[in-house]
Amino acid sequence: MNYDKSTVLNVTGMICGHCVKAVEESLGKLSSVEHAKVNLESSSVEIDA
Repeated sequence: MNYDKSTVLNVTGMICGHCVKAVEESLGKLSSVEHAKVNLESSSVEIDA
C-alpha cells in the first residue's frame, strides 16, 4: 500500500505482544493514522498516514 507519509518513532518500554497490540490499536483509533506497525526488536513504531 502507498501512504502519503510514514514516520518511525523510537518507543521504549515495550516488552511483549500485549504492548504491541495496545500501541497498534491505540494508534489505529486516530483518524490521521492509516496503519501502525510495532517492531519489538528495534523498539520502534512505523506510522503511516
